[in-house]
Amino acid sequence: MNQNLTTLYVAFVPSLTDEDLEDMFSRFGPCKIGKEGAFHVITYEDYRDARDAHTTSMFMNGKFIHCEFTKEKALDKTEYG
Repeated sequence: MNQNLTTLYVAFVPSLTDEDLEDMFSRFGPCKIGKEGAFHVITYEDYRDARDAHTTSMFMNGKFIHCEFTKEKALDKTEYG
């Protein structure tokens, strides 16, 4: 599976821990949490879980948590089947 479709990037929010992010994002499916530069990186095993997390608005401590797929490749909705 193309990693561009299973990996989400979340702008770094200092008040969020990896555990907070895991609690938020694991409800969509099994995922791994990491950091890359100024971003938290959430990687799912299944692209459908990443898609569901991407399309759901999430708030924590009154702050909107913005996540995006990698910008290296524009997403084509036909890849979702």
